[in-house]
Amino acid sequence: MLGEPYESKGPVKLPLPIGTTGGWDAYRLGVESHPNAKVAAQYLLDKSVCGLVFTLVDKGHD
Repeated sequence: MLGEPYESKGPVKLPLPIGTTGGWDAYRLGVESHPNAKVAAQYLLDKSVCGLVFTLVDKGHD
């Protein structure tokens, strides 16, 4: 639905109590919804989504 990721990061081993994460994929939102925004999906090790993060691509503009 969102197409190819804009950025991706594979699993990362972090100190306890977090441990190993499943990585994340970031997608640019379309011009019709918000041309300066991206959404990142954070994954658990089993590839299920555990969080969504919305940020601006260019933080100097809305």
